[in-house]
Amino acid sequence: MSSTLIVVSGPSGVGKTTIIHAMCDRFSNFREAVACTTRSPRAEEVEGRDYYFLDDETFSSFMAADKFFISETYDNHKYGILKSELTKDDGFVFLNIGIPSLKLIPPAIRNGAITIYMMPSNLSDLKRWMQDRGDGRLKAAKNERFEVIKNFEYIVINHDGKLEASITQVLTILHGDPPIHARIENNICFLEHFYDEKE
Repeated sequence: MSSTLIVVSGPSGVGKTTIIHAMCDRFSNFREAVACTTRSPRAEEVEGRDYYFLDDETFSSFMAADKFFISETYDNHKYGILKSELTKDDGFVFLNIGIPSLKLIPPAIRNGAITIYMMPSNLSDLKRWMQDRGDGRLKAAKNERFEVIKNFEYIVINHDGKLEASITQVLTILHGDPPIHARIENNICFLEHFYDEKE
């Protein structure tokens, strides 16, 4: 694989997609590995940018031809990342996935990737963002925090309304000179007690 893989995860609604899209729009050496899915597009989603929307027959044919890097079924819909999404050119490739999907990445590739977990600065923001999206997976995010500590190297705190600061945090990590506070190992207490915060 000629590209540098950046595995990004975080609670639903934390701003992962917004940050990734902003960086890909701004810098020519960044792009996102766009997933294929058999679900229908939402009103705001764009073919080829948010997903490749496939019918079941096409998805199955790709599976049979071993075209997927990873694939899974979630909520009765199929999802997959094509191998070609990771090898089409040099530069940085964002792979935006959920914590459960980490196990699908071959260990040799995962160990060579840059792993970033995105978090809000406080629980109130996360609850509000999830409510705005109609997402009720707060309990899942809480239960995943120990997997984050084991599987991610860096953390980016996305403060509400401060997109530029979040982009700067990511760039600092990718340029190989991240501050001490960007390392997961220095944020274990924050992660372990984040969901204990009282509003």
